[in-house]
Amino acid sequence: MYAEPLRILLVEDSSALAQLTSSMIQDVGHRIAGLAETVADAIELARANRPDLAIVDIALPDGCGLDLVQYFRRDDIPCIIASAYLPTSSETVMDGIPWLTKPFTERDLTAALEQAIGRLKRLKRFKRLAQPEFPDRCN
Repeated sequence: MYAEPLRILLVEDSSALAQLTSSMIQDVGHRIAGLAETVADAIELARANRPDLAIVDIALPDGCGLDLVQYFRRDDIPCIIASAYLPTSSETVMDGIPWLTKPFTERDLTAALEQAIGRLKRLKRFKRLAQPEFPDRCN
């Protein structure tokens, strides 16, 4: 799937679901970069741990997970949305962000991770192409 295990930030306010999802993430070969129950905790953990990817619930005690996804996107952290809510047409158009509808299986998680990893690879390739190939000699 990916050359090395991803460091995944899990944003989930239900401790039982967080534990189950954490186990699934580890079972498919990745690591937990942090567990957050709120938007504020997620932002703090993302700044401290710089995860490769985030799995974000929508309904959080202090805000909307969709706003958090937009925040992470500005910081180049790819996301997977995990929610008991079915996506509306406007939410599914969020630039191809994978959506896991709860309850989900390990197979569903793996498919969403593969989609997010493809996005991560494209992002890294774009950043590499955006780097100059020679030093700036004008400064």
